[in-house]
Amino acid sequence: MVRRLYDGVITTGRPEDVDVVGEEYLQNSGWTPDGRDAFAGALAISRGAMPDGRALQAHMVAENNRLASRSVWDGTIAGSGRAADFTTLDFFRIEDGLIVEHGESVDWVRAYQAFGLLSDDIQDA
Repeated sequence: MVRRLYDGVITTGRPEDVDVVGEEYLQNSGWTPDGRDAFAGALAISRGAMPDGRALQAHMVAENNRLASRSVWDGTIAGSGRAADFTTLDFFRIEDGLIVEHGESVDWVRAYQAFGLLSDDIQDA
C-alpha cells in the first residue's frame, strides 16, 4: 500500500491517484487536516512547489498493520531553482487494504533551507 502511495499521488501530484488512502484518513503531523481529500490536495500543492521532486524510500520496516519508511527527497524548487535534499520518516497504519493513519518526522532545517525560508548558514547539530 505504501509503495503504491509513493508511486501514485506522491510521484504524480494528481489527487485522483490517492486510491490507497482511506476516506477517514488521520494525519498526525499537523501539516494538513484529516481526510483523504485534504491529504491529496496537500500533496498536489507540494508537487507544484517541487515538480521534478522525488521521494526515494531508502528503508522500510513493516510489522502487522504498521509500516515505517525513511525517504530521501530531492528535486528543484519551482520559482527559485534551488536544489532540495532532505529526509522524512513516515509511519503508517493500514486497515482493510487502505492507509488510514500517518505521522512523520521531517528534516525541517534542510527542507526550509531548500525553500529559502532558513539561512544556509544554519547547521543542524
